Amino acid sequence: MADSRIYISTTRERRRFALGQVTLRFVLPFIASVSAPTFASPAGEVVLGLGESTRQANSVGQVLLEHNVLQPGVDSQIGLKLRLDPEWHTYWSNPGDSGAAPRFEVRVVGRGVELAQNTQTEVSPGEIVFDPIQFPTPTRIDLPPLTSFAYEGEVMFTRKLRWPRTSSNLGEALKALNVEVEAEWLVCRKECIPARQTWRFEWPVGEQAVPGLRQAEFQLNAERLPKSWSVSRWKWEGRELQLLGVPQSQGQFSEVVDFFPSAESGLSSARPEISRDGDSVRVRFAEDSTSAAGPAQTDFWGLVVVRTPNNASGAVEGFELRGLPQGLTWWRALLFAWAGGLLLNLMPCVLPVISLKMMSLGKLAQQSQREVTHHVLAYTLGVLSCMWVLGVVLAVFRSTGESLGWGFQMQSPGFVIAMFAIFLLMCWALLGRWELGGRWMGWGEGLTQGSSARASYFTGLLAVIVASPCTAPLMAPAMGFALAAPISMMFLGLTALGVGLATPYLLLVLAPSLLRLWPKPGAWMNRLKVLMAMGLGVTALWLIWILSTLWTPLAAALVGAAGVLMLLAMEFRRIRWGALAIALGVLIFAARLPQTSAGPTDEFWQNFSSQTVQRARANGQPVFINYTATWCLTCQVNDRVVFRDADTRRWIQERGVVMLKADWTKSDAEITASLKSFGRAGVPLYVFYPPGGEAKLLPEILTPALFRSEVESALTPSSSGP
Repeated sequence: MADSRIYISTTRERRRFALGQVTLRFVLPFIASVSAPTFASPAGEVVLGLGESTRQANSVGQVLLEHNVLQPGVDSQIGLKLRLDPEWHTYWSNPGDSGAAPRFEVRVVGRGVELAQNTQTEVSPGEIVFDPIQFPTPTRIDLPPLTSFAYEGEVMFTRKLRWPRTSSNLGEALKALNVEVEAEWLVCRKECIPARQTWRFEWPVGEQAVPGLRQAEFQLNAERLPKSWSVSRWKWEGRELQLLGVPQSQGQFSEVVDFFPSAESGLSSARPEISRDGDSVRVRFAEDSTSAAGPAQTDFWGLVVVRTPNNASGAVEGFELRGLPQGLTWWRALLFAWAGGLLLNLMPCVLPVISLKMMSLGKLAQQSQREVTHHVLAYTLGVLSCMWVLGVVLAVFRSTGESLGWGFQMQSPGFVIAMFAIFLLMCWALLGRWELGGRWMGWGEGLTQGSSARASYFTGLLAVIVASPCTAPLMAPAMGFALAAPISMMFLGLTALGVGLATPYLLLVLAPSLLRLWPKPGAWMNRLKVLMAMGLGVTALWLIWILSTLWTPLAAALVGAAGVLMLLAMEFRRIRWGALAIALGVLIFAARLPQTSAGPTDEFWQNFSSQTVQRARANGQPVFINYTATWCLTCQVNDRVVFRDADTRRWIQERGVVMLKADWTKSDAEITASLKSFGRAGVPLYVFYPPGGEAKLLPEILTPALFRSEVESALTPSSSGP
């Protein structure tokens, strides 16, 4: 390939610097053309094979593979490695004031080089996706008045191959992939030289992944890739960009070295002033270096570079920051959290526990105001205590880099089993079937009928535990904001939510006359106890159903059987120890059963993945994402009322909407990150992408008419044209 030398583009230069302000001695080395450098394919281009390198533009380029043999279902990386001559550099994703980012295209050009005879495979080239380019942490190259974000020496850009979820059993069917790599890069000193090369090769596929000889280079390169900081929000004040909610775990560094904005942000490449204040990073730009309007992008991301105490040699680490613009003020978030907690009292998941408190209201009406206050405050303290414990757990996981959402505990089979046991025992106690002696009877009576402040406290704890799978109106944006906020504000948000949940009972302290409206104790309470026991029994069965989706139906049935055996042990003294032994054996056997990971069984839905969303949007298709979970009652109600409605399904199919289900029943890092990108911490969440349009968030509670109206209003602007 011929070396056709060109000068650095000045598209951005002329936008930010008036020609009268830049002297000839600065302009001359950089100005060559009006547009950015283009990479025209030269005539007679030579296509290389795997392992072959090209020397162009004062650099050597080569394609590397993490695995010599692929295994279906096991992700692998492909890399473009560049070795640059001394004093020459190439560019980051945002090249800065001049230059151009490299292009590294990878595609599968055929179903496979060879398929086993008479073997059918559902994998097609379009289903094998390569993640976006991973860029190592760059350095800043200042040639005043221009600044570039670039690499010197050696650099490797990588992309990860991801298989479709249905590909795990294709080791014998798929023999190899035909892969084509097209790469373009710009190498500069003062002048710049473009380079372009194509590689084509076969990537073998087998039953077992075989690491490549250059795998160590991928591991070394991984250390240069930016770590992830999940920022909750950003806001722009004057010339200062404030990144809020940076995890405290990344605070062990001695110096903030630099900040690199993304190309989409529209922010200046000039070196800003950077400081850290608790859970926030402040980036202050010079007065004349950027627009007062702030970042142009909606979903902000950039790179903070720090020097840690362990890097005595002066090495640095990059941390990628992501966040949405701050849409809620703190006072509005706290107000929404309080209102969401108040509305939680009406959600179906909380009603079984709230009913227990209702049982005690008649007795409270006969007590003194002081005793009523003690009960109400004990209940409120139970609610707040559980909220604070949840906050501590969330803070601990955040400090380790993990991200949890609202209702995370329902993703644990052990927690669901514990809840099943509690509700089963409460149901049995309400029916008056505990016959194990005075101590057990007293505990059960106090727990279920609220005859002590301790029982009120326990009821408050239980109310929060069973409320955690629910998301009430107004609560979703507030909790998404709070759970991703600095630790202190997260606890304030959880406290506001707890106060909202306890507000109906706090009113009894402020207005004790309300108790007089409650009927006095009588025979009706016995009938109510039976109804409440039935409600708790149904809740226990619901928990067994949830367990069947988290574990296996057989394991869930065995846990249910163990629960029944334990009730028999409590009921019949003669068989107590035998029943308990059998129950314990059943639980041990169930614990040994493997967990399943079943996807949607309804053909109406496709499994969610970010690659599926990107592919559908690239094809111009409307996309609807249903973030749901088995343990979310609101989700299940919406599913039955809206998404199983035959007319609604026909209406959706007529419009060609791609329906994706993001099932968060089990912990899923991709779904958690996707929820967080919309400022949400739990389910349900409904997102609709019209063709070529921005995401639209639908209400948490839907009806068929409301769903159609929301989707139609989003489709109308994109469908209207000349």
